[in-house]
Amino acid sequence: MAEPILRHAAAHVLHRDELTLSHRLLDQTDEVDRYLLSYFGAARSSSRKRAAIFTGGEVSDRCSSALASGEALLEASQLLAKRLFALVSGDMRISLSVLLMCAFDDPEEGAQIGVFKLDPSDGLRPKVHEDRGGVTVVEFEITKDVMPTSREALQKSAIIPDASSSSSEYDLFVVDSQSRGQAVAQFFLVDFLQAEYALTDAERTNRFVRAVTRAKNTLGPNVPPAEILSIDAGLRAALRSDHVSAEHFVDQLAVSDESSGVLRTELEEQLPDWDFDVDHGVAERALRKKIFKGDHGLKVEVPANHFEDLIDITMADDGRRVITITTQKWDEQG
Repeated sequence: MAEPILRHAAAHVLHRDELTLSHRLLDQTDEVDRYLLSYFGAARSSSRKRAAIFTGGEVSDRCSSALASGEALLEASQLLAKRLFALVSGDMRISLSVLLMCAFDDPEEGAQIGVFKLDPSDGLRPKVHEDRGGVTVVEFEITKDVMPTSREALQKSAIIPDASSSSSEYDLFVVDSQSRGQAVAQFFLVDFLQAEYALTDAERTNRFVRAVTRAKNTLGPNVPPAEILSIDAGLRAALRSDHVSAEHFVDQLAVSDESSGVLRTELEEQLPDWDFDVDHGVAERALRKKIFKGDHGLKVEVPANHFEDLIDITMADDGRRVITITTQKWDEQG
């Protein structure tokens, strides 16, 4: 499978009281390309990635134009660095940040812009030397302002597909690992990127339930009933929590790898945001009852909290499911 390539990149340095703009693109080497591509891969695969749409303003226009050439990307990155500096200047919590903007060519998704706010930090590196007695000694020395490694979680980033060729219904995909709380979320998404999230928590919760239900319907005739019960139990636990990570939801289920793959496919198709706060109104409705449709117009509605008391599912030799309903009351409605 062909890998994404880095077309151009530019970086600028922000201190709390000083902005240093670069006036040329980054020199690209194999090592630099590999490092920056790891940021791109981390942003695309992050479970905290959320779909967003631009609300107007210069950021959308500049990100679109940045794909035209290296010069256009450099100019756009300088404008974004100035916007970011205007937002963070004077903030005593900010000692040093780097605004990185890249143009990538992805063989599957097409051209894309990556915007990354990176916060360098101090790091330790081993130092080996011999003391005066000829004894080998290993010590540590501090290296200042080290960029985040490719293994560290990205704090703030955005991936913007080429609007002229992308099939996505969203303008950009944002990772903001610090976005708990209204003010923090508004800083990067709204104030800096001039965007807003495309989905509400109610819509995310609905899509999550719909994706899991579709996966269960696909799996139902082909897996042991115990796997469906495991998915049901996991779904109930997720909807009763305050926050859902779809990645964690799938990983903790007692199902086969094939079943996990079906769940992931449905979640990827239905839910662009794999990390979200549960809307408890939607969750309560989903937990209230389960409705099934069968052959010849059969329809069964079951209180969700009594499903296992009323319904038992086994598999017949011919592959059909045998549904056993256990109830003392069975009155026909007239």
